[in-house]
Amino acid sequence: MHTQAPDNPPVGLQSRVSFIPGSSSLLLFVSPCLGPNALLFDFTAGQPLRQLALTSQPTSLAVAPAGQLFAFGLADGCVLLTDAAAESSLELRACGGSAVAAVGGGGSKVAVQAVGFAQGGSKLLAAVGGVVTCWDA
Repeated sequence: MHTQAPDNPPVGLQSRVSFIPGSSSLLLFVSPCLGPNALLFDFTAGQPLRQLALTSQPTSLAVAPAGQLFAFGLADGCVLLTDAAAESSLELRACGGSAVAAVGGGGSKVAVQAVGFAQGGSKLLAAVGGVVTCWDA
């Protein structure tokens, strides 16, 4: 599996990485160089295991404590909740994610700045601007 870096990666976005709970060698990785994708990576073997296609450029990520659910905060204001075992995803709209950006206007979306699971994994939280949205996970 080889992913080509884009000619002009998005400015201002950072790479994110999270270890998968219960595994001594798996991690989840997103980067502007990967575009709207995430990699499930076995760092012991030095090999990507699976590429996950996302609906927009990821700006944040979280892994549920059980390690089965992945949450991606996206540049378009959505949160993508992915069940790794079932290989299915659910797109959620974060409050504030559809707001017009204060600077620049033009109807642009506000990116999700942070996502996280509550202890035990029963709740998913997303931060967009000054608003935090909570869902049952």
